[in-house]
Amino acid sequence: MKKLILSIVLLVALVGITQAATVFEEDFESYTDGSVLADPPWTATSGAIYTRADSGSIFSPSNMYVDFLDDSTASISLTTGGFNITDTVCSISFDIYEPTSVYNSSFNLRPASDSNKINVDLRLSNGNVVTSTYGTPQNITDVYTLDALHHVDVVANLSANAVEYYNGESVAGYTYDVWIDRVLVIDDVTFRDNPASTNSEVLNKLVFNCFSSHTQQMYLDNIVLRDDSNFQDTQAAKNTAPASMQIDVPITQTLSWDAGIDTVTGNPVSVDEYYVYIGGPITDSSQLLDPNALNDPNLPVASGIVTETGLNGGSWAPPAGFLSRDNTYVWRVDEKLSDGTIVPGYNGAFTTVLSIPVLDPALPADTTVDVGEYVELTVDASNPFTMNSDGLSYQWMYAADGVTYSAVGTDSSTLAISSAQISDQGYYYCVVTIDSNGKTEVSRTAQLIVKQELAHWTLDQADYVNGVHLDMVGGHDADPNGEPLFVTGAGPDEPATGATLIDSDTYAPVGTWAPSETTGQFTVSAWIKWDGTALNTSGNGILCKGYNWNSETMWMVRIRDIAANGNAGIRFYNASGLMVISQGVITPNTWMHVTATYGSGQAQLYINGELAGKDTAAALGTGTTTLLTLGAGGNATFPGDLDEVMIHNYAMSNEDAATLYYQTSKEAVCLYPPVVDLNDDCKIDLLDFAIFAKSWFDCGLVPVGPCSQ
Repeated sequence: MKKLILSIVLLVALVGITQAATVFEEDFESYTDGSVLADPPWTATSGAIYTRADSGSIFSPSNMYVDFLDDSTASISLTTGGFNITDTVCSISFDIYEPTSVYNSSFNLRPASDSNKINVDLRLSNGNVVTSTYGTPQNITDVYTLDALHHVDVVANLSANAVEYYNGESVAGYTYDVWIDRVLVIDDVTFRDNPASTNSEVLNKLVFNCFSSHTQQMYLDNIVLRDDSNFQDTQAAKNTAPASMQIDVPITQTLSWDAGIDTVTGNPVSVDEYYVYIGGPITDSSQLLDPNALNDPNLPVASGIVTETGLNGGSWAPPAGFLSRDNTYVWRVDEKLSDGTIVPGYNGAFTTVLSIPVLDPALPADTTVDVGEYVELTVDASNPFTMNSDGLSYQWMYAADGVTYSAVGTDSSTLAISSAQISDQGYYYCVVTIDSNGKTEVSRTAQLIVKQELAHWTLDQADYVNGVHLDMVGGHDADPNGEPLFVTGAGPDEPATGATLIDSDTYAPVGTWAPSETTGQFTVSAWIKWDGTALNTSGNGILCKGYNWNSETMWMVRIRDIAANGNAGIRFYNASGLMVISQGVITPNTWMHVTATYGSGQAQLYINGELAGKDTAAALGTGTTTLLTLGAGGNATFPGDLDEVMIHNYAMSNEDAATLYYQTSKEAVCLYPPVVDLNDDCKIDLLDFAIFAKSWFDCGLVPVGPCSQ
């Protein structure tokens, strides 16, 4: 199994052959295990930056790398400089390995001028890539996998004009491209600091850092700065197949390619012969990083010469038996042009079909169901020897806490739960085995959430017992500071004492319970009636888990910011990366329903059952033991009445939020307006037909003659 894992890890270490001039490079081999990285050419500021000896499971055996660990106590930064690159295209390349950890921040690359004007602003965290243009972030999610080696290339254009640098790809003036594992993931991002008003078009230093007050870990190695694009000549052979980084390549694969392009004519270059080289099996990722890997006398290499036949490309089959299962190979095509010039290609790599089950990485899928609902978790697996599911066995595993797993279910690709209960909630994965050789593969872990109302404070006088507002479902009673005043509640069926007036004596702490502790998701909701009085500058709490503006506060729902029309806004936010703002949506002296949801980095805010705002890259604060409070959060209590405060264990959908609003208001929400709804009542009936019939013979043509034709 170690060999199979190594084959996959080696794939993502590919670096192509390049003619670029190297300005700076660092492989950290001169350091010892556990060294604090603080000596020239590097300058480190606070935090924990150490060199580590590689066991072979990170980058490669007998290797040193940097363990870049931000433990949230302070910002950490690693800087080297003394460069003077300007008015040209340059490239910054490095290898990363992000371990599964806690992600509240990001690992950042920020090359800059000596005056600290930043050009590239690249942030990597939890498989996501974020760039910033003039301070405005752009988030590209699920770009790379955790616990795996990846190669990053940043091509930055420090000049004003667009430059073509690879296979027809160009980078615009004062922008940069980002490639992960030789796949373009971000194109033409404008520099962080505006070149029109700064000197960010000058690169004097490289800076790697993490922000303070957050946690992030990244392993870093093989840093190279070049004053060129770090991509091959456009004349080199292109469209190679198998594509670089391709997996599951048959051992009978024929290699193919197209001729490169003449940048003057735009036509394929004139080639006499192609020289094809393939080497492997690769056992060390450093061979992929070495442009001379195919010249290594210890690496088995096969080669061939292919004559150009007028097709502007060619193909070649490795010798029979050269390729074998479970291995990684590196290959290259050089061109001999008609004038005798040799144009070197670049190294590509692929992994042959493995002797392990091939699983759909997206399955089983995370699932949320109601109590009593039928649910299926499924894996899609293929036996590489039969090319279907024949000869496979399945074992499902379950853990309520995601840690301690036990076997469940039957030998089937589907785990069926006929009537889901709270006890079924948790985490599931499947171990798939090839019967003939015993090789196994583990599926992704899916989370099953069984919908549950965790807390419900009616705030009715009838449910105020022994000085506390009873939680009708979860036992998390809310204890006000003083004796509350009860008022008429929200909705047509609410009694005259069905809600509570909130003031400095009647906001109600609940304790340190964290609603998201079981599922990592939650929905909080409340009916509010703002009295129209002035609001605190930082807002007034409706329902908050913590109250200080720091990383400890998990989340806050506050009323804030009175607009010119007299309406107020709602914020669902914290200091750790959660920010949903909806301005001017709360009318004074009117009952309105506020719902806030969070799950898997997605946050939504609903007003009266309709989506009012969202954050697609949200993060919770870390303070799981901070105080949960009804009607306050910080220095300011909610100025008005509260009713029907609820917390659920999952992130509600649009339909769920609308249904929750209807339960009290008895007013349906028009989520899906029909196309031909003529009276705007969100349904098509006889009234719409009557409106249509009334106008049956109307005609607006001029002249009117054609109306009768």
